[in-house]
Amino acid sequence: MGEHDKTIILFTRDEGLVRAVVKGARKPMSKLSSVTQPYTRAFFQLYRGRSMDRVTQVSLRTTHPGMAAEYGKMVYAGFLCELVSGVVPEREKNEGLFDFFSRVLRNLEERDDPWPVATWGALGVLARAGFAPSFSECAACGAPVSGDALFSAEDGGLLCLKCGSKPAEREGSISVSAGTVRLLDMLAQSSAKDADCPSLNARGRVREEALSVLLRYIQGVLGRRPKSASLVESIEVEKRLKE
Repeated sequence: MGEHDKTIILFTRDEGLVRAVVKGARKPMSKLSSVTQPYTRAFFQLYRGRSMDRVTQVSLRTTHPGMAAEYGKMVYAGFLCELVSGVVPEREKNEGLFDFFSRVLRNLEERDDPWPVATWGALGVLARAGFAPSFSECAACGAPVSGDALFSAEDGGLLCLKCGSKPAEREGSISVSAGTVRLLDMLAQSSAKDADCPSLNARGRVREEALSVLLRYIQGVLGRRPKSASLVESIEVEKRLKE
């Protein structure tokens, strides 16, 4: 590819993830440059190449201006996009996930606090990609969990205190309070429905624990720490300092 070309990843309703090259997109006067920016929603016309598709025409729908104007929302949008590109196979159709992710971006644009939307959205993406964690019952023994517990990314969910007391199960797990358990279970159940993100105001310990659980689990699913995780954590640290 030439020095003025760029590669983009499209999440499409018909074919899942598609990698494509945009010829001349880095030129100052390129018509395709502005319409192939991150988080852009559009109709794309592609030419099917041998190794990679090529974008030939774009009909813009939205650039999510309400999201692009706020740094925190952009960071969380990048975090969610990284998650989608990590759990969705290329060229595998997933209409349910596409429709849900479109709703996530709209909610992220409209809400004042991006954290609840991002947490709700990440849980919904994981579930629709086949990686749903368990927040209502023990991942080891199946017993209902409603109070304080442990979370084990390796086991795929919560561990009751009885199972978590075993040295083998406790290794690598993190403690979570009853409030965090209720919050994550509520968001997970809500994200499974065809509805918008519920309104909530999570603060303090619950918010910190929920973020730790989410990042730890996503790291286990992806097999690596998300590149955007540090930015997400820095935003939450700054928010706590302002409170």
